[in-house]
Amino acid sequence: MRIIFKIPLLLIVIFSSCNAQEETSDSLEFTYLALTRGSYINITFTKDSLNLNSTEKNKTIDLNEEQRENILQEISKLNLSEINLLLAPSNKRFSDGTLSAKFIFKRANETFTSSDFDHENPPEKLKSLYNLLKKIIKKG
Repeated sequence: MRIIFKIPLLLIVIFSSCNAQEETSDSLEFTYLALTRGSYINITFTKDSLNLNSTEKNKTIDLNEEQRENILQEISKLNLSEINLLLAPSNKRFSDGTLSAKFIFKRANETFTSSDFDHENPPEKLKSLYNLLKKIIKKG
């Protein structure tokens, strides 16, 4: 009898987990924002695209399934509630040596904002996501 009770419980847990993951990935959006005097870069991720707006160019990249899944996989490695505590590896932004950057994640009714860091030099935990965005934009 124990097996009969455990299997339905396990199925319910897996089903709930899948629904939660699907809801999270469908409602998740984020922005990479880098600013300094006279220059800005704004990259916005939505379910199907990356939108790049900057002082130099504007473009929209339609994401294929692999690109989207790679982005979501990188985000799943992050503890969003703690990204505001990440330390920047450099401080050139303090003297206008580079743009001041941050990630802003939005999921349902929650917003998570990273600590500020130098553009092109994010904290280690955000580096893979930043490099993936850079690669997709360069190709697109």
